[in-house]
Amino acid sequence: NNNNNSNNNNNNTTGAGDVDDDIKFLVVRCLEGEICGGLSDRLKPMPFYLMMANLAHRVLLIHWKKPTDLEHFLLPPPANGLDWR
Repeated sequence: NNNNNSNNNNNNTTGAGDVDDDIKFLVVRCLEGEICGGLSDRLKPMPFYLMMANLAHRVLLIHWKKPTDLEHFLLPPPANGLDWR
């Protein structure tokens, strides 16, 4: 099991290490005590993060705890939709 971590302070992204030798992640995070900007500042680059995760063959994970969990802003469809939580 190999853990490689790299931080980019400008956009609060972390290239997370392997959970399994075949699965790698790109984690976008906003935690208490970090400067992340507002909701719009965090949503605008999402297409870029999705593209980068795809090009790097990684799964994109979003971990927001500031000002509250992401689920309070974006809810999955009530029926017949993808529950991303």
